[in-house]
Amino acid sequence: MEQDSQQFDDIAAKLKSELSLQTDEEFYRSALKESNDIYEHLQKEYKKGLDEIELTEHDLDLLDFIKERLPDSFWTLNDLSERYVYTSLVSLQKHTHPFVDDFVKALRKGGWEGEEKDPFPEFEIEEPSVEYNDKKGEDDRDIDSVIRTIEVLQKGISLVNIEDILLELFLNQSHQNQIKIIRYVLSNDMTEYTPMWNRILSEFWWDDEVKPDLEKWWSIKEAAHVVVKRFPYDYVLEHRFELGQHAYSSVCDLLAREKGFYIDKSRLKRFEYLQILANNHIHIDDEEADSLLFDHIMIWLCEMQRKVNEEESVDWREYSRVTPWREYSKVIPRGIDYLDRQSILLYWFSYKPSLYEVPWVGRYATNLCFTGNTNTVAKLIVWNQFLRSNLQSYLEENEEGTIKLERVAEELDDNIDRNWRRFIELAIETCPVEKATIEDWFMPDEDDELQLE
Repeated sequence: MEQDSQQFDDIAAKLKSELSLQTDEEFYRSALKESNDIYEHLQKEYKKGLDEIELTEHDLDLLDFIKERLPDSFWTLNDLSERYVYTSLVSLQKHTHPFVDDFVKALRKGGWEGEEKDPFPEFEIEEPSVEYNDKKGEDDRDIDSVIRTIEVLQKGISLVNIEDILLELFLNQSHQNQIKIIRYVLSNDMTEYTPMWNRILSEFWWDDEVKPDLEKWWSIKEAAHVVVKRFPYDYVLEHRFELGQHAYSSVCDLLAREKGFYIDKSRLKRFEYLQILANNHIHIDDEEADSLLFDHIMIWLCEMQRKVNEEESVDWREYSRVTPWREYSKVIPRGIDYLDRQSILLYWFSYKPSLYEVPWVGRYATNLCFTGNTNTVAKLIVWNQFLRSNLQSYLEENEEGTIKLERVAEELDDNIDRNWRRFIELAIETCPVEKATIEDWFMPDEDDELQLE
């Protein structure tokens, strides 16, 4: 027990030393105690650009999330070395590396083109090679059997990886067999055209030989997305109204820059609209950018406040990276070695809620950088710094007291719950912008929980 207490004291001492470096938090805390002008101060801070803010390690974590998703053109146009793409900005900052400042300035400058990198590269399936697709008739005699197998698999067999099985089965056929399969699936009324076939034709496999079949059957088989992805631009432009009835988001994504093309926001979800703008690098004014991000955050905050007010039990782990410290092995904080128990304990003892953990906020911030609206991202960071400065971590809460080791788990859970409730209340009171009518322009968002991880 004495050894455990000494280890806790060592961790506490190390963490206090690290916390002393967070000058912004100290400023905000003292300002709140000594002055009623904090909100006026925040309005001034909101006018700062991304490269004018004093960024904490927590903020650099968000920028790392963005950094890993930038296109190659970003690095080339700004003469930045890609060798640092997967190097933590926090570690570079600790060594006073000039890359951090150069990166933030380049991010604010914008002006680069290119598609965002896959946000989940670990789930990416490599596109089949030419050799993989060009097998010479080795399965021709079994084409009927293959089709029957596909139909059986699609008619209710419950398998967790059913799409992966079907994809592997298809990709393992000879090229001519693949064409036969696509034609059969498109033309046969009894064979279900599942979303997997859209995925195959738009991402993994294509041959112009199936164009006539797709042109004939796409409206019946709901394959408009494939037409938008694979057919000539002029064809999509000519048939944009018919295709838009089935794949409006895809049509908008392709034609967003077309002169006179109007995007009807009421037919899109908020994030779909922002993704279209980001894919096409279309800059919007600050008011619209602020509304897109902060309305999204406010919708989530108000829903969580409703749950709290109705005294519903809230499991914060469902909405963020929060998890009780005793279950730390299930959720490893970004940038921390899961084998380094001391670092993980330090993380949880100093844990505070964050706007970056609100579902989809990391992706919203990334897309706003693609549209060149980094002023909105800067406001997000300033707001988040202010909110976190008004909370006490578990260690700060017990700075002057004695902690019994047997009560650490329970007390830490209580601290996390109190902090989230206080965080939500304060965030709703201090949103940087007033709620805008743009919220009603979009289709309702699904209850997705994609987050910064």
